[in-house]
Amino acid sequence: MSRAKIQLRILMPAIVLLMASAFLLFSARHDYRVAEQRLENSATERVQQLLSFLQQEIEYRTSAAERVSNALRLLQSANIDASIEALALISTSGQVLADRFANSQQARQTALPDFTTGPQVLFGANGSSINLAADGQSLQAYITLATGTPSAEPIAAQPALLFGSIDLSASKAALWQQVRNDYQATWIITSLLVLGLALVLERLITRPLVKLLEFSQQLAQDYSGLQNPELYLGEIAALNQALNTMSNKVAHTVRDLNTQQENLEVTLQSIGDAVVTTDASGLVTRMNPVAEQLTGWYAYEARGLPLAEIFPIIDATSRAPIANPIDRVLNTGQTVFLSHHTTLVARDGKEHQIADSAAPIRDSNDDIIGMILVFNDVTQEYQLRQAARNIQRQIEGLFNDMQAMAVIMAPDGNIIFINNTPLKMSGISFADVADNKLWECPWFSHSAELQKTIAADCKHAAAGEQVSRDILVGTRAGQFSWVQFSVHPVFDENGQVMQLLAEGHDISERKKAEEELNASLQQVQLYREQTPLATIEWSTDLKILGWNDAATRLFGYSAEEAIGCDASIIVPSALAAEVDSVRGNLLQHRGGKINTNQNITKDGRSILCEWHNSAIVDPTGKVVGVTSQVLDVSAEHEAKQALIAKEQEQREILNTLVEGIITIDEKGFILSINPAAEKIFGYTSEDLNQKDLCTIMPHFDIDRADQYLKHLVRDGEADVFDGLREITGQRKDRSTFPLQVTAAELPPAADGSRRFIGSCNDLTQTRQQQEHLQRTQKMDALGQIVGGLAHDYNNTLGVILGYADLIAIKYKDIVGLDKYIEQISLAGERGRDLTQRMLAFSKHRSSAPEAIALHSVLNTQSALLGKSITAVIKLEYQLCESPWLVWLNPNELEEILLNLAINARHAMPNGGVLSVATDKRSFSFAEARALGLADGDYMELSIEDNGCGIEEALHSQIFDPFFTTKGSNGTGLGLSQAYSFMDRCGGTIRVQSTVGQGSKFSLFFPRYEGTLVPQSVENKAKLQVPSNAEKILIVDDEPGLRNLTQEILTIAGYQVWVADNADSALKILAREPVDLMISDIIMPQMNGYDLAKVVKQKYPHIKIQLASGYSGEQTLEEDQELLHNNILRKPFRSTELLNSVASLLEVRAHAR
Repeated sequence: MSRAKIQLRILMPAIVLLMASAFLLFSARHDYRVAEQRLENSATERVQQLLSFLQQEIEYRTSAAERVSNALRLLQSANIDASIEALALISTSGQVLADRFANSQQARQTALPDFTTGPQVLFGANGSSINLAADGQSLQAYITLATGTPSAEPIAAQPALLFGSIDLSASKAALWQQVRNDYQATWIITSLLVLGLALVLERLITRPLVKLLEFSQQLAQDYSGLQNPELYLGEIAALNQALNTMSNKVAHTVRDLNTQQENLEVTLQSIGDAVVTTDASGLVTRMNPVAEQLTGWYAYEARGLPLAEIFPIIDATSRAPIANPIDRVLNTGQTVFLSHHTTLVARDGKEHQIADSAAPIRDSNDDIIGMILVFNDVTQEYQLRQAARNIQRQIEGLFNDMQAMAVIMAPDGNIIFINNTPLKMSGISFADVADNKLWECPWFSHSAELQKTIAADCKHAAAGEQVSRDILVGTRAGQFSWVQFSVHPVFDENGQVMQLLAEGHDISERKKAEEELNASLQQVQLYREQTPLATIEWSTDLKILGWNDAATRLFGYSAEEAIGCDASIIVPSALAAEVDSVRGNLLQHRGGKINTNQNITKDGRSILCEWHNSAIVDPTGKVVGVTSQVLDVSAEHEAKQALIAKEQEQREILNTLVEGIITIDEKGFILSINPAAEKIFGYTSEDLNQKDLCTIMPHFDIDRADQYLKHLVRDGEADVFDGLREITGQRKDRSTFPLQVTAAELPPAADGSRRFIGSCNDLTQTRQQQEHLQRTQKMDALGQIVGGLAHDYNNTLGVILGYADLIAIKYKDIVGLDKYIEQISLAGERGRDLTQRMLAFSKHRSSAPEAIALHSVLNTQSALLGKSITAVIKLEYQLCESPWLVWLNPNELEEILLNLAINARHAMPNGGVLSVATDKRSFSFAEARALGLADGDYMELSIEDNGCGIEEALHSQIFDPFFTTKGSNGTGLGLSQAYSFMDRCGGTIRVQSTVGQGSKFSLFFPRYEGTLVPQSVENKAKLQVPSNAEKILIVDDEPGLRNLTQEILTIAGYQVWVADNADSALKILAREPVDLMISDIIMPQMNGYDLAKVVKQKYPHIKIQLASGYSGEQTLEEDQELLHNNILRKPFRSTELLNSVASLLEVRAHAR
């Protein structure tokens, strides 16, 4: 409404007023320009007449003697127009001879600039000129005077210039004021007229239109035939009459439509099928109760909605959406019938199988104005038909998905059905063998004897017997495979043989394993007979059951003499109680595996033997015997005792040694030495009394030492004593050696003379130890290579341990085999332990980290750190309060601290201060990112010295392996080990160093949120019972481990598929339902983590177990981190594998 008022009442008059104002302004401007032009023309005529008059007067009426005064008189004459702004007579040299100005001197300076500076140009014009000034406010004119005439003498007998200027500004201003006053009155009158027009429009047009608008809005809501009684003029009255007529017609039409709709609703509600109607746009107009029940929509809710929204249909077999019939019906006008697999998804999610049809609704002109959809519920009939089809498909699919041969035959052996497995194996189709006898097929054609056997087996099965045997069948290209073949009858309800079912399972791997087992048993037998260690097998009551040749050589008894005897023939009676204790521990799994004791030989000699005892355990966990390997260690024991005695003697000597102490006077003469110093230098105290200190320290400087002591007492620093901390000592035999010296001043003597005391240590052994440390650190570098080899060794160990477990499971009834399997397993376990140590040595795997209090480790290390940096370096601790816990290996931390302390000692050869400090730090994201860390809380451990410092150019290299600035004195591994250790801890190490000022190494450890309670050791879980043939996929690029894992899980009752890479695994998952996937981590193209991520996205119900001997450094997402923490470490035992599988499948079962 307000918009209409603006348009009719204000907008139109405003436009008229604006246009009138523009017209008046343009007219005023035009009139002013015309008047202005007249004014300029008039002024031009006046100045031209004046200059012409003056020209005549000056040229013909002025004598030579009075030319200047007469010219001035003429210019100042009262007859000259007062509007003339300036008049001037100018000579050729630019001199003003006579002038007249309205504003005296100021006007002269502004009016004559051009003429006074260069009038020569104007003199050459030979005429006159009148011009309008640039600002348009004045006219400027000039005329050239002639040089002379016959009748009169010219002025100065030379040319001159007459200049005149007239001011127009006042005249133009008055002219504009007059024009503005004239048109201002006109504009006011026009505005009043426009205002009156606006009032008329408001009264006659706007108000009636507003009332008619309100009336039309009432008609849109009320169809009862409302009338507007208002009276209007002209076209407004005609519009009002049209609205009243339209209201009457609408009321009549609505009454007719209501009657028709009532009739239609009654008909629609009475139909037994579901009915839905739409308009020409496909929007629902009506629904009957049956349609409401099937769709889940009430009619009032569905009205106005698209048909596709309330009638979503899908294909029952593919579950894909089906195109709604409305578009086809409305576009073609044809009746549409949907397929037999149409499923209607109701609003509440229920599904109904429907049979439906859709037809167009046409008006009297045969135009399509909508559609009617009729459908009914056929769910029960559809389900019965579909169940029959599904049973048929399942039977065929079951046989085709089997990895074994499955053949259905008539009782006479004719083939009725055969699955895909044997057909693919031989490269033939079902048509090649249909209706043929089974034994005539290509798989048995290589042997006539085999064909007879198969025919006989089928004959026995037709008689009601079941037959099973292992046979060798042929495949394509002349290859053969071992198959476990069986035939059994299928009976009808009367007990008669209706069909025969033949099955064939590939057992090539089992046959191969049996051959390998036989070879392994032979190897075990050879090992037992040829091993140089005495091997004895015992019963549970310690009766000898086995005795090899090495035992005969060790104890003197032959196998015939020893077998059946008890331990008393080789064990002294005094050790009977100890033997019983070892036996009891073995039977109860409590230890007693290794012990050393005296034994008796057949000839009565007493020897010291080292016994390695192992219990032989059957599959139920019961100890059924004991095996022992015996080593004569008599000679080693004697050597060890001698070594112990020697070490004890050396320890006592070392315990009595103290540092060498020397006292000197202020002149550097020796006053006394202690026995330790005597031993260091080889002199007695009497030999060195009052001798110069240079006798034993050739490079000693007493003056420099005095400066050092003064500086130390005053400032607590030792910068002056550079070179005296480690000096060269000289023995009595003139040999030299490295010597460590510290000094202090004693109280003055009785006579007031100064005295000094010094302690000295022979560094010869220390230097040797340092060289040994360097060699040891270089060996650590080799450990990196060894660690890499250990990873590959894990795969070989996994095969050995796994097949040992399989042999123990499959051939547990073979007498005496358990002990050999146990030996293989023990050897494999020792190999596995060796690889674990190798991996820990190479730092590729965490080496027993734990929650520790950092201050506890530092306090424990303080004594060792003090000794490593020597007494000339002061060790200071600055530890924070309430430190946070950290998660690391304390032994590795101690090693890193020692390396950093030794580096600091090397940086302070003449003494200094080594500061060890801790602090609690909380890093924001930006701060942590600058350090390469995650934001959070950290414990900072800093080791700072005030030594020589590190050149800035070397900062980026100091953590590189084998980089050192110490030449042959350094290994270049200390800082690289520290860097690797911090990386494993999840922290980092940083260095700040300035040459000549010192270095600071800062170690940042992530805060550990747990407690100091030690983690409990979990007992090995008992073997889980396999579940109901769950389906497992194995993904491993190592054939040996892949086949082994498949064999273990198959024996345990699982259904197993295998793949050698991720692509093959994904193809299997696309066609096979799998409950669990076991995948190696390190594989070509796609690793285990990436495969797990894809499987989680596509098949979230599948459980995943990753396995690896070495997973390397990975950047893991949150889900991958969980898999990483639960890795099945290679090599794993069969029980570990089965426990892990059972645990994951149990979790999956609970999740269901």
